[in-house]
Amino acid sequence: MTNLQQLIATWLLAAACTCHAQTPADYRVRRCYVQEVAWIAREVQSLRAQGYTERSIAIAAHGLRREIGREYKAITSAGMRQTIAARNLDRYGDAEGPTVTWLRGRGKTWAEIADSAGRVGGEDVIRLQGGLE
Repeated sequence: MTNLQQLIATWLLAAACTCHAQTPADYRVRRCYVQEVAWIAREVQSLRAQGYTERSIAIAAHGLRREIGREYKAITSAGMRQTIAARNLDRYGDAEGPTVTWLRGRGKTWAEIADSAGRVGGEDVIRLQGGLE
């Protein structure tokens, strides 16, 4: 296991939000998701300071973002999950959201991909659902 892979494993343990089992309402789930994604942004900066390449950081941060997305979709209501998947398929061709290949194909740099892993989107999905409970 590389140092970067060890860091990612540590991230997954450290980022775990206490909201998982205790907050079934989509609003609270979303709030915890936003907290974890913001945490990725801080870790991206830390990896940069440690001298990792932008490519390595982008791949790690993007993978972590997708993993966090899967975890939170699993505890999101079925209706919201269906809306998210349909929107992502339509927009990115992937139910989980944009892939690194998709982003690179649209001219995104490794640094832009790393930075975007630490930002949330989805406001359009929330509007489609009429807000969160």
